[in-house]
Amino acid sequence: MGMFKNLALLLLFASGCGKAPQFVADEECLSAVDALWTAVTAQQKPWLEESVRELERLRDAGRLSSEAWSALEGPITAARDGHWDPAARELYDLIKAQRRPPVAPNRPVQ
Repeated sequence: MGMFKNLALLLLFASGCGKAPQFVADEECLSAVDALWTAVTAQQKPWLEESVRELERLRDAGRLSSEAWSALEGPITAARDGHWDPAARELYDLIKAQRRPPVAPNRPVQ
């Protein structure tokens, strides 16, 4: 029975049961993650550190959730260690998992 329980937990985890934390509702957070993406794909450590400082500021101000920060720590650590390609892949997956909030249609003013 224990083996089946472990297998079920593994399948839940692998299937993405836990959704990626969202940060697109805040335009400033989205911009900061975009800057991180640019730094990682350009393999620029100074840009990386600048974008990390901005993300930390947003986290400390309560604008970037602790869940989103935790998800970003993996690619940040990988990039700091010089593992640019894995960092870019992990960051790409996180960005791809974002869901933009619906935009209200423009209505004519009466």
